Amino acid sequence: MKSALFSASTKRFMFTPVGDTDRGKAALDYDPDTDSARLYVLNLSTQKSYSLVTLDANDNPTGTIMNFTPSGIFNGFDVDLQQAGALRVAIVTDDDNRQVLFVADVRLA
Repeated sequence: MKSALFSASTKRFMFTPVGDTDRGKAALDYDPDTDSARLYVLNLSTQKSYSLVTLDANDNPTGTIMNFTPSGIFNGFDVDLQQAGALRVAIVTDDDNRQVLFVADVRLA
């Protein structure tokens, strides 16, 4: 993913916090030249697991893209995005309540 950081074609999608997310932040970088993506999270609890999910038109989770557990203050995770076009995605807690923490509109073209 190093090439995506320095590629002029890389697209960055910032997540918008939903509710009380403390100081957490998230972004998704997508490089169409290499068809690769990486999720970056900042200040998410290392005591919890999370999921990156797709959302429907009513912001209900419809599928899990990946699960992850941060190991420090700043983390990056490779993401296998097999969908094309426009997606609404969210970072949710990976527990029975599945609280939505962040949302983003992603356009893969």
